[in-house]
Amino acid sequence: MQLKLDGLDAHLRQTKAKGLAPLYVVHGDEHLLVLEAVDRLRQTAREAGFSERDVLVAERNFHWGQLVEAQQSMSLFGDRKIVELRIPSGKPGKDGGEALRAVAAHPSPDVVMLVTLPRLDFATSKSAWFQALESAGVSIKVDSVDRTRLPAWVASAWRCNSSASKAANPAGARCSSSPTRSKATCWRLTRKSRSSACCIRRAN
Repeated sequence: MQLKLDGLDAHLRQTKAKGLAPLYVVHGDEHLLVLEAVDRLRQTAREAGFSERDVLVAERNFHWGQLVEAQQSMSLFGDRKIVELRIPSGKPGKDGGEALRAVAAHPSPDVVMLVTLPRLDFATSKSAWFQALESAGVSIKVDSVDRTRLPAWVASAWRCNSSASKAANPAGARCSSSPTRSKATCWRLTRKSRSSACCIRRAN
């Protein structure tokens, strides 16, 4: 299933009745928006009872057997869990492709897998492993925010998080919705406190 970022909220509302998909792939060249989408998916999974979390980063010399093991192994306390796989290069290689196809073919009801990728070229988007992931779950494409839409996006993000920010940050720190405020500045503000919400709020 393919989904654009602006359809994520509606999808997450539907999951309250239908449940989450076993696998989500979030890909795009706008890093902060990818992080925001993954945060929202992670929070929804936690609210649904997926309390454990494994994080894997597929960099050089990564052993792909860890991914299969993470999906198949039970939590020490039998809790359902979130498995996050980050592929910074967007190129898992032959072994990675086989492992991704394997986990896509055998989803676990006790695991929600979140796969993050950079922007994909045409050939990668048509690869067997990516097609398997899309068929097994939900693929969310994150497009860059056009410069003309950036002020509206910042204002929307600020409104979306303002209530949480007031509750979590009584000191009143906030992020300006001015178009001159860079996204990098917003990111630095969010790192001051894991509970703060400003433009984009990272969930721990």
